[in-house]
Amino acid sequence: MVSVNTLKMKKRNAFLGAILSLIPVSQPILLGSTATVFLSFSVRANAETFDFYLQRAIEKENKGDTFGSIYDYTSAIRLDPTSIDALYRRAKAKMKINDFDGAIQDFTSIIELDPENADAYFYRAESKDKLGSFFGAVKDYSRVIDLDPLYSEAYYQRGLNKEKMKNFDGAVEDFTTVIELNPNNADAFHSRGLIRLKQRSYYEAIADFDQAIVLNPKFQLAFLNRMEAKERIGDIGGACDDAKKAKKLGYKTEEHLAWIKEKCSSGGWFN
Repeated sequence: MVSVNTLKMKKRNAFLGAILSLIPVSQPILLGSTATVFLSFSVRANAETFDFYLQRAIEKENKGDTFGSIYDYTSAIRLDPTSIDALYRRAKAKMKINDFDGAIQDFTSIIELDPENADAYFYRAESKDKLGSFFGAVKDYSRVIDLDPLYSEAYYQRGLNKEKMKNFDGAVEDFTTVIELNPNNADAFHSRGLIRLKQRSYYEAIADFDQAIVLNPKFQLAFLNRMEAKERIGDIGGACDDAKKAKKLGYKTEEHLAWIKEKCSSGGWFN
């Protein structure tokens, strides 16, 4: 036989449960001590979910709290270690604080989960580059290109890393591929020009700097490097003209101004 008190208790609990289900998780309420403890536990249990930590991490990152976002991404990953989204977001956040070793670990975890994730290889390569591991970076950029042969930025970054390894022919080849994929890439023309300048192919270097400037008329470095190339072939007038343009674009180091004064004043180029 069910007592009257038991029935009253069941009705009370059912009523309390119905009321609690209508209250938002973040809404503070005042109840008796037993109900408060129960509610506190329920709210905490509901809050500690993968989606809760992931969304809070994204909000923190959007507000500039990178360290706080990494903490919450980590909590989310503990709840779902196979979440590529959470691992990717944490890795990118680690890159923001220059934790490139940590970023490499996360990108590696993504690659283990998804061996054909080109972006994971790309950013792992970028992290390796930041740590001075140029060979490792080239290897990862090459894997990106295997997965996506039209990934022009992978060719460009691989070219930069080959240049750091003194593989100048390989760098020129990659920059040329970037130009073929995107003829409006001023950086690719400039970078290829720099390699040709180092190889003493001055006329080819000038041609690349010319195109970089056509695409970006305010490309200060292109004017400076074309100035050097023109000086090497004895075109002092052209070099002075580029030096003057670089100066107008804000390049006014003491060394540069001294060069202008020495080389250009007699020809009427200095002002």
